[in-house]
Amino acid sequence: MGAISKDKLAKEQIQFVNIDKDDGGFIVDGQTYPGFEGTFLGINTHEYEFKGKPQKKIDIYIEDGYVYCLEFGKYSWLAFKLLNQLLSVPPNELTAGNNHIRLIMKKKESNLNIFVRWNGAYLRWKYKFSDLKFNGKDGEEKIAHLKKIVDKWFNVLYELKPFDPKKDLIKDEEADDTVSVVDDEDLPF
Repeated sequence: MGAISKDKLAKEQIQFVNIDKDDGGFIVDGQTYPGFEGTFLGINTHEYEFKGKPQKKIDIYIEDGYVYCLEFGKYSWLAFKLLNQLLSVPPNELTAGNNHIRLIMKKKESNLNIFVRWNGAYLRWKYKFSDLKFNGKDGEEKIAHLKKIVDKWFNVLYELKPFDPKKDLIKDEEADDTVSVVDDEDLPF
């Protein structure tokens, strides 16, 4: 018991990471970084209202001393690229613990690109763009097709590696505070 440092409090709170759409990169505490890495904890989603319209985000949770929540627009092309790469990880490896993930973001002209390194190896897309039946689709039809694909891919990954900070982080804290029961019949007093 006693005083709690700012650093300790910060480690107990989720650190939110946004995307720098202008230059490419990840924004943490007002600083932009080209990459982000740590232990992959899982995936989730959330909804919020922006300018009177509901918005959806995909949340990727990474731990590296702090728990970070990297937020991607759910129906963005960036989310499409990220999920396509994560799907190439074998399911048994994705669900195993202590997987190191590194995300690198680059901007070329007006396109944001994301590259994923999983346990030291760069991932490729699981599905080729040409195989996803985007040909001949424009405008709203193309966006509707993108949403359908992203929803399906997100559901597959969420089923394999869900992460709910309200539940998963509390379990970890409770585990740290547990007291082991010792059979006292062998004690000399």
